[in-house]
Amino acid sequence: MSLATAGKARNYVTIQTISDTRETTYGDVTPTPTTFARCWAYVEEQGGRELFRAQQVQPNLTHLVRVRHVAGVTPKMRVLYDETRVLNIESVVQDAKRQWLTLNCVEAV
Repeated sequence: MSLATAGKARNYVTIQTISDTRETTYGDVTPTPTTFARCWAYVEEQGGRELFRAQQVQPNLTHLVRVRHVAGVTPKMRVLYDETRVLNIESVVQDAKRQWLTLNCVEAV
């Protein structure tokens, strides 16, 4: 995606980090999402597949998310899309000019 096609970034997404929070009452650890960045993105669904693990079918949808460069994004983060869809980041690829990030994501259905 170049600057000429920046208008395709029509989806407003939230990039989140996940940190473990320990509750004081029983000492349970709860994963807690924290907002890392909010930005406009181009989200493209790449397709899906179904995996057969432990005698269960686990469907996955893959997505390609392109955002303007945000420093510090890692594969340990996730993207909140359409306020309800959670996309786990599998890899982060930046272009040579450091203008765009391409996030390869998986949405567990």
